[in-house]
Formats: sequence, structure tokens, C-alpha cells
Amino acid sequence: MNKEIKLNSIEAGPFTQSQNRMSFEVPADGVYDLSESWVNLNVEIEVEETETASGVGIYSMGLEWEGAKTLNVPNSAMVKNARIRTARRGMIEDIRRVDQISNIVSVYNESYLQRISASYKNVTQLQNALNQEQVSLARDLNKVGVVKSTQNNTAPLKIPLSDLFDFCSQATELDTTRSGALTIALELNVDKVDPVQYNESGDWATELTGANWEPITVEGEANEIKSLWKIDSLDQSRFYVGQKLSIVSTGTGGYTPTADPNPAVIDSIVWNADGTLSIQFEKKWSDIGAGQTIDSIEVSSTTIASATVNFNFGEIVLKKLAKDKSDFSTIEYSTFSTEQTNGNGLVNFQRQFQVEAEADAVIVAFPDANSDLLSQNDQLVSWRLRLDNDDLTDRDIDTLSPLHYDRVNMTMSQMRITLRNLRENQMLTDDSLSSAAKDEASATTILANPLNQSSQEKLLQLNINCKDASTGVTSLTLFKHLPRVFSY
Repeated sequence: MNKEIKLNSIEAGPFTQSQNRMSFEVPADGVYDLSESWVNLNVEIEVEETETASGVGIYSMGLEWEGAKTLNVPNSAMVKNARIRTARRGMIEDIRRVDQISNIVSVYNESYLQRISASYKNVTQLQNALNQEQVSLARDLNKVGVVKSTQNNTAPLKIPLSDLFDFCSQATELDTTRSGALTIALELNVDKVDPVQYNESGDWATELTGANWEPITVEGEANEIKSLWKIDSLDQSRFYVGQKLSIVSTGTGGYTPTADPNPAVIDSIVWNADGTLSIQFEKKWSDIGAGQTIDSIEVSSTTIASATVNFNFGEIVLKKLAKDKSDFSTIEYSTFSTEQTNGNGLVNFQRQFQVEAEADAVIVAFPDANSDLLSQNDQLVSWRLRLDNDDLTDRDIDTLSPLHYDRVNMTMSQMRITLRNLRENQMLTDDSLSSAAKDEASATTILANPLNQSSQEKLLQLNINCKDASTGVTSLTLFKHLPRVFSY
């Protein structure tokens, strides 16, 4: 029967900016389905609290891309360069900037609903549509009961091999006894992500923070609060067991108000039959005397002192088939060759590139200055391509015009990629409900065109016109799509 096997990376973790290589050796011992195999990059987010006298809290933590960009990115963006080869048949794919091209493909290949639905497993998460909450794989949060939420020290970021290599998406049966041992080498972008605190009270609805808690009149220690507002689903609640809250209260009858926020860790949460929440804390957050009443309670999240993210180790999960030999002798796939250059801010950019004879499509990306993962340039006016001195269109193509999108569609079809989304939004983690046709903060801009295959190397001339007195073309990455056939 089929089974899954797990292999550790040859390089030991933790992975850092200077130690960012991860590779795997798949033995020549059977038939593997690489389309159902993936790499796990295991993540740990450590938190240093501001204070621990009130108890140890669990903080909802996640990752954000390069701090300055709240981009929702696929897990394949964690891999900068990737290479896969076999012992007997040599190199299969060697792609530079696989993070850029896989991110571009996901923007056009995934529909709006697909991107939202898959967000939970991504390196960066979109907000929940019900309560704008973000929850990462690095935490298990319990919103009801007495079991304390936990911090996952080995939260796996799943990177499908099919997102990195088209060969793997097509290799449903790879017979390694015939191809030889398989080597997969990855260069990681572990330096491009930073820890970020989720579920801060500034993101909460106002009814959760004001005088919307039941007054307390019972003499003794105040260590429980009950909501006046009601919920229909736990998704509407911002609270979880183990959460540390800051509490400010005022009252009457001689009650001494808690002028400074008193931190307290939630010990249990009961979702009552009437829809209200009863929240009990590990320790008291105030005292109430005889005849006194606490009539106003305000809660807020506590802010951490600092956080660090560790990528402790990597592993590959392989689907091994229960058969001795593959039914296929060839595998058709495609790959990319990459050229990176600097446009020096030219308003009228002209450059000639050498293109492989078998190249059948080209994509031009414009890495953003803040994050070279995002392809973005709002200065483009028009563009045109010439292949071996023959124009590929009979006119300049205005950017974002119908002809522009016609070329994008033709290119995606040539690359066997289904075009599902022309909103071209990368989507931002702090605005998952944006319905704008073009969100400038996360807009994706590419130039794309199919090419004719030839018997010899081709010359591709790229002409781009930008707005007057603008920054023009700065960074530029050219991805050339190359069909390949693997045979034993």
C-alpha cells in the first residue's frame, strides 16, 4: 500500500540569513508521487513578556513579510532559489527567484475565494471575515473550556514541491530506481519574515472594550467577568484560555478604581446558553469590599516586550507508491530560466535579451523596492516586444489595456496555467475584505507574451515607455518559460 515517509534535511537547523541552505536526498528505492509530496519548514515564535508576576500568558503571534509589507504570500515564497536533479539523468530544474515567479503565478492562478480559503496555512494570514482576527499555525488557541492554549514549538510551514517545480507537479510516478537518487536543494528566505503580534485590542470591536461587562457586587476577590454582549459563534469572540489581558475598572460605594491596567491571565471561558461569555482568571485583578460595586470594566490586550522567530529544522514528506516500477517512461514538464537587471530608472527603457531556442513564453516582473517579492510598477505607460527584429504586436501595448490582458491570457495558456483572477491584488493581511478591482497597495504588474520556438537562440528586444519625469524602470526580472521532457 502507499505510504508517506519523512526525511530530515541534510543541513541541521536552525536556519538563519547566513545559514539558509536546505537540501534533501531521496533514495533510489522505489516509485514516488512528487505531486503529493512537500517540504516542512518548522517554525517557532518565542515571546518575551513585559511582566510575568501575574502569570505566563499565551500570545497570538504570526509572521509578516519584511515588516514594511503586510503581504499575504504563499509558502513557496520562503524559497528564493531551488534546484532538483537526479543521479543518472542530471539536472532537471534550476530556478533562480522561484519566490517571485511562484508568487506571480499564484496571483493569477488562484481566485479570490481560493486565496482566502488557503490563507490559514500560509506564512502570512489574512484576517477572519467574521471578526478580522488572525491566527497562525504557531499557536493553538482554545476559545472555550479550561485547557490552556499552547505555543507550537514545531509549527510546520508546508511548501508543496509542485509549487516550486513544475516537474514535481507532473511527476505523479517517478521511478528513482531508474532515475537514480533525487537531490533537492533550496535556498531560503528566512531573513525576509519578522514576528508580529496578532489579536491586539486596537483591532477589536468597540463593544468588547467599553462598559459592556456585567457589574460585580459580590464581596471578595474579583477574578471573573461576564459579558453583556452575546455571540452566535466562537469566531465572534476575541478571547481564549491563556490570554493575558489588562483590566481597568471603576465603581461606587467606596470602591478604589484600578487606575493602572492590572494584567491577568484567563483560566477558563464558559460560553453560556444565552450567548454571553463568563471569563475567569488565574489570579485576582482587584478586591471588592462590602457594599461596593464595580460598574465599569475595560479590558485590553497586553503588549509583549519582544519576539523572535526560529526556523529550527526542515524535513521532506514523500508519498511512496506501492509499486515496483513506473508505468511511464517520460515526463513532460516546464521550467524557467531567469535574468535580473537594473533599469537605472529609465523612462524610455530598451534592452535586448538572449532567449533559449525552445522558450515559448516570457514574463517580465518588476521587483518592488521595499519587497523584491512583489512585482509592481505604477509608472508604466506602454510596452512592446520584438523577437529577432519582428514585432510581436502591430502596435504599442498600453498597460492594463484589453490588449495587455489578452497577452497575459495567451501567456498563461501557453504555460498551461489556468487564469482565474484578474484583480491582480496580492492582498494585504490587514484588509482581507477589500473588493476593489485594483488595490494599489498590493497591485501586481507584469508584462507577458508567448514566443515562437525556433531552432536556434533568439534575440528578444523589450521596449517600455513610462510616465514623464518619473522613476521609470528600476529593477527588472525576466522569466523565460522552457518546455522540457524527462525520460529514463
